[in-house]
Amino acid sequence: MIGYDPDAIVRHYFSDQEGELFLVSRDDFFVKSVRSVFQKTLGIKEIEVEQHRNLQSGLRSILDRTRNGVAVMVMVERYLEKVSSADFVRALSGAAPSAKIMCLTDEAERGVSAFMHELGAGSILTKPASANDIIAKTAGLV
Repeated sequence: MIGYDPDAIVRHYFSDQEGELFLVSRDDFFVKSVRSVFQKTLGIKEIEVEQHRNLQSGLRSILDRTRNGVAVMVMVERYLEKVSSADFVRALSGAAPSAKIMCLTDEAERGVSAFMHELGAGSILTKPASANDIIAKTAGLV
């Protein structure tokens, strides 16, 4: 029986499938941490990581990449500048159903998680998150 290896799943998605990672967040520490997890912990040196500080520019850039057939994973804050990302998640999941969407939140509320899943987020990650949490949630989303 082959075991579940989250590290290998994530490496395959971002290396073999040439997936790109988009972070729609103003949390520079979290963005730096995610880059470190992928580049140093997992050894994915060639990963494309693009950060956007607002929902609109992030959505435009992500949709441009998905139109070109690029596999994308998006980590988006539940709230960005006190604005809910619900419309962003709904628009992205409708326009690019292949996009893997992870919602980032500071609190684990069951209702919020269910709502974001209904809109199209495949996973919810509560911050602060350890490297193992980031890898496990990413692997589960892929």
